[in-house]
Formats: sequence, structure tokens, C-alpha cells
Amino acid sequence: QRSNTTSKPLSPARKNGGGKVLQRSNTTSNTEVVTSWGALVGKVLHCKVLDFGELKDKAIRNRLIQGQDRDTVSQSRMVFRLQERARIIVKQAINLAKKLAKEPDKFDSEWTDQSLLTYLFSTEYLDTLMLLTNIAAKLLGSQPMLATAKAPCKIFGDIHGQLRDLLMYFVAFGNPMEDPTLSLVFNGDFVDRGAHQVEVIGLLLSLKVLYPDRVWLVRGNHEDRMMNEKYGFFDSCLRLLGKDFGPKVFELMQGAFNRLPVACLVAGKILCVHGGIGDGSWRLDDLRTIPRPLESTYITDPANSWIFNILWSDPIEDGKDADPMVFGVHESPRGGFAARFAWNITKTFCARNGLSLIVRSHQSKRGSRGFDVMHENTLVRVFSARDYEGHGNDGAVLQVTEETGKDGKLLLVVRPQVVRSVKKARDEELRRAAEEGRLPEGHARASKKGGHRTPR
Repeated sequence: QRSNTTSKPLSPARKNGGGKVLQRSNTTSNTEVVTSWGALVGKVLHCKVLDFGELKDKAIRNRLIQGQDRDTVSQSRMVFRLQERARIIVKQAINLAKKLAKEPDKFDSEWTDQSLLTYLFSTEYLDTLMLLTNIAAKLLGSQPMLATAKAPCKIFGDIHGQLRDLLMYFVAFGNPMEDPTLSLVFNGDFVDRGAHQVEVIGLLLSLKVLYPDRVWLVRGNHEDRMMNEKYGFFDSCLRLLGKDFGPKVFELMQGAFNRLPVACLVAGKILCVHGGIGDGSWRLDDLRTIPRPLESTYITDPANSWIFNILWSDPIEDGKDADPMVFGVHESPRGGFAARFAWNITKTFCARNGLSLIVRSHQSKRGSRGFDVMHENTLVRVFSARDYEGHGNDGAVLQVTEETGKDGKLLLVVRPQVVRSVKKARDEELRRAAEEGRLPEGHARASKKGGHRTPR
């Protein structure tokens, strides 16, 4: 049974920016009833039975969005020329992925190729990266802060500069060049910490320029200047591009990051945000009011803590190992305005906004499968960087398709697609070798090549 105590209130700063704090009810039955009624009322309000003014405002906003200069940007001569260059980059990446798929698997950090920049972006890689970033920033700025993607769609979690993993997904589960119906959503944290950060963001921007209405890049908490300076992207730019051009490319990247959408709505029913929903007091239409460029100073303003939490908040997990007595909104150990939200916040938010599912990323779990389903099937976590920071985790993407049910109604089906952890595969090979009394494959090859020497 759930506890009859109240949840810990948020700090005054979070109250000002994030709306009311939901507390625990006095009894288990009261909690369930309040949440159920909240979800029901939310669905009624979303159907606009009681809110004609909101319906009118939404129609006006949609008309304004349609009237933006998006077509002018996407059809300009410079974009067209750059699309040809982007097409070559993506094709090179797909060819490389097919080649890597035939080789023994390895950690992204073990994969070294000194010619990778020139292979993907040509010998004029500096000019290519700067042009791509400049045009991508203009394209991103012309599209809504709440992006919209169609099914079929694949949703990627954190990549963190692990290019080899990204390429493996393209081979194993499909890519937009070989499937013209496929859309891609990358749910934030493209850079920092990984071994191929510049190559990853260069490839993602190429995909965006080549497929502006099929590839969507959603902002994460690592698409941020301070995070990039602390966790490796700035250093990666300096190391690969030199101290003269590295800072220039880095600054251009920050301009693109500040124009990224903060969310993507897939097939009208699945909301992708990098972190979470915070206290859940905001609505989807509020996202369209967020200004661009979206600087770090604006995000960290206490009045905008709801935006901060879209990038930083985490769910309170449920399941057999979780505390069944916790619900509402709680402070996060991440600090700042970050919040942790429970199942009842997710359910009410989905009902009020006409959603079936929230997809978030942001967290890697040690030894995990790369995805989790929680909050009574209304929330899914997806993380795509395998073996992140030594966690031994699988990597996953989510496949979203439209299928017809037995009753003839159209259903959205979400399936995880997993690429196994390299660490798990190697540990299993070690166990098998020990059981069979032989050397593991890698050790056997090394012995034949280098022989055996007795230490003196």
C-alpha cells in the first residue's frame, strides 16, 4: 500500500517556475481515485469540450508556423548544393557501416581510424563541417520548437560520440537512405565523452540537411556550452581540427545547438523529450513559445525551470524493486531545479495533452538492455550508446510503426531493437572458454601472432 505521508516539497525557486507540487493523498484509495479523475478530466479538456479558446489559439499558432520561411530555407540554392555534399557523406557512412559489420565487434573507443574525417567529409573537412553547421542552424531555426515526425520512425537515445554504435544501428535496423519512408528522431546528447564526437555530430547534421523533414535532432542537456567545455566536445574540436579552426567550429556548433527543438511529437501520440516532464504542469503548446536562440542563461533562469526539467529531470522508477509508496514530485540529486516525477505525474500529463507515451533518454543503467518501460506503460527510456562509461549496457533504439488491430483500428506499435554490449559478449566468451578449458578467441589469436614469453 502507498504511504499516507506527503512528498517533500520542491524548493521555492522550483515552485515559481514549475507550477504546483503534487503531494501524496491521505490514503491509497484516495491517491488512485485522484489520479484516475485527473486523467479523465485531462482527456476531456484535451478534446476541447470545455476549452474553445485554446482551440482557437492553437489554430492561429499552427497557421503562423506554416507561414514561416521554412520552404525558402530548404529550397535555397546553397542548401541544395550542400545536400549533394551531405548525400555523399551519408552514403560514405552507410558503406563504412556495412564494412564494420563484417568485422569482429569492439568498443567504440578501441576503433581508431586516422583517415575517418577525410573519408566522411573529404579532404576539405573543415569547410564541409562549417558549411553544414551554418546551414543546419538556419534550417533548425526555421522549424518549430516542437518538432513533428511521422511513422514509421526510429527513436535513438544518447549517442555521446560513439560513432561505431550509430553505424551499427544503420546496418542492423535500417537507415533513411535505403528506406525512403523512414523517419529518425535523435533524442539528445550527441556529443561529450565519446571517442568520435566531431564525426557523430557532423554525420547527424548531414542527415538533417539531406532529410530536413525526416530527421529530427532533439536537444539534450549536453547540447550546452558549459557541458561541452567540461565533458570533452570542446577538447575534441581542438584535437581534431586544430587550435585555429577548432574553436571556430565549436562556436558554430553552439549556434546550432541553441536552435534545436526541445521535443518531438511522433505520429501525434508519442512525445520525445531528453530528460522528462518535471512537475508536468506545462502543455505541449507551451513549447512553441520558447524563444530562439535558446541560451543556457535562459534555461537556468528560475522562471524557466520547466524548460530546464525537460532536459534534466528523471522519473521515479516503479516495478518490483521500487518503493510502491512514492508518488508526486521530488527533488533530484542532480541539483539545480531538476525534479524527479512519479507515475501519477506521467499519467496525468499524458491525459491532459492527448498522449499515449513519453519517450525519454538521459540515463544509462549498468548492465541494462538499453531500454525500460515504466509508469504503467506510459513512459519508456531508451539509451543508444553501448557500454557507456564502463556500464556494460546494451544499446537500443525504438521502432515506431502503424499497424491495423483486430478491430480494424490503427495502432501505434513501439518495439525496442537492441545491439548487445561488447562487454557482455566478451564476458560470455570468457565463461564459455573456461568451461571448455580453452583460451578465448582473442587470446588465442594474440598467442599465435606474438608467441609466448616467460617473464624474467
